[in-house]
Amino acid sequence: MTPVPMKVYIVGPAASGKDTAAQALVRHFPELRLIRIAQPMYDIASNVFGRRRKDRRLLQDIGDALRSVDPDVFIDLVLRSTRDWSWVCPDIRLAREGERLRSNGWIGIRVERPLSARLLALEERGESGADLAHHTEAAVDLVPVDAVVANRGTKAGFEAEVVRTVTRLIRR
Repeated sequence: MTPVPMKVYIVGPAASGKDTAAQALVRHFPELRLIRIAQPMYDIASNVFGRRRKDRRLLQDIGDALRSVDPDVFIDLVLRSTRDWSWVCPDIRLAREGERLRSNGWIGIRVERPLSARLLALEERGESGADLAHHTEAAVDLVPVDAVVANRGTKAGFEAEVVRTVTRLIRR
């Protein structure tokens, strides 16, 4: 019997541990492939504006501009690109995107981390917390999920909890 593709999306505010969670899942489940809903925004920032480092405000502006033409442009691209195989998408931000993924068989987890730890992580990577009020940052709590994982301890402990949570969700 061919295994059913596993599809997982991860939601959480900036610097909560979404990428760390996705990397842990890819290491534990070798069939998982990574896809980023924000990749087109990064490509535009790099290819059009010459940005080589993350510019959160520019990415937010690009996303807003493209969503003003088609509110579902990014989620439609993800769904078209992930029909086969198993996928993890670590950067869902909007409720309608999570709802569309769930209606297409994806499971969702929310990563939570204290604000003080998030601000420290942003500072360590040269970002400020100034862009955290953007609607895509403020709306993450509205995205529907199947489970919540707290990122409050060690990296290894957090990664293990993410794997345990996803394993439990796919077995139900």
